Amino acid sequence: MKKNLMVVMMLIVITPLPVNGVGYSPGSESEYQIDFGLMKQRADGSYYVYKETRTIALLLKETGFRWGYTIRSKNLYFSTYSIDYGPSAGLQASADNAAITRGNTLVRMGPTRVYDGYYWRWTANDAGDPLGEQKIEIYINGKLYQTIHFTIVQPESMTVATQTD
Repeated sequence: MKKNLMVVMMLIVITPLPVNGVGYSPGSESEYQIDFGLMKQRADGSYYVYKETRTIALLLKETGFRWGYTIRSKNLYFSTYSIDYGPSAGLQASADNAAITRGNTLVRMGPTRVYDGYYWRWTANDAGDPLGEQKIEIYINGKLYQTIHFTIVQPESMTVATQTD
């Protein structure tokens, strides 16, 4: 009996406990799931990514076209913000080009506190928005979590049906 009790006590001592109540530890790959691409609106008003892509047509918001990202987590409570970067007018750079820098900041969104484990952010295009390589830095709980590189292109350069499905 004492031997069994010692084994149980040793297992309790060496078994790691989760850092939060949902069994995830900060920095684990599965803690936050980020999807980026074309978005649709649900009946409740929230948005979801229905097609993941890194190529976005410059279709104007008046058409109802939306793109953006979602964050899902079993950790119900987190905060997030993002910083968008794009090329200067007329500049088309590759994602690795240093031309896309903090000097090319388009917008900072947030911070937003999330209480239900789901966050969405849609974006729409306006006339005159720049074409080319862009990126969004997504911060979760004050730390850079993911950088998404994508390209805004003229609709004629791709099949519009894939953008509005």
